[in-house]
Amino acid sequence: LLIVVVASTISIGGGLLPRFLAKYLDDGSRIRFIVLGVFALMALPLAFLPLVQNLGWAICIMGVALAGHQGFSTNIYGVAASAFGSREVAHVIGIAAFCGNVAGALIGQAAVWQLSTHGNLHAIFIECGLAYLVCWLLIRLIAPRLRG
Repeated sequence: LLIVVVASTISIGGGLLPRFLAKYLDDGSRIRFIVLGVFALMALPLAFLPLVQNLGWAICIMGVALAGHQGFSTNIYGVAASAFGSREVAHVIGIAAFCGNVAGALIGQAAVWQLSTHGNLHAIFIECGLAYLVCWLLIRLIAPRLRG
């Protein structure tokens, strides 16, 4: 429950980030790309979670990562509309949701294999911590109108 409280508190503030940036930048695509980058960076500490020995710090890291996930997934809808146009949004989001569900199933299987083979989930946490940055870079390559 504490992880969800931390994530909700941070993600509410994160929802205000685009509005704050709009005061200083006039390019909506650039603002969305910056916001996605910030949320992607929030998940990065997950890569180091297996090294954390303190439960309180582990909860904070998980809460920040969950807030980053929520902010990233929420803002991706605006990115799809900006990058691909309103006529293609449903197709793009549908394909992305399908890919996300397949990836979720695969990561679940990878976690079982990692745990049974190595006895830990270190590699899974590293992959999860880096996944949003990789996605952010792929969006930059795929959606040229988001380039700043």
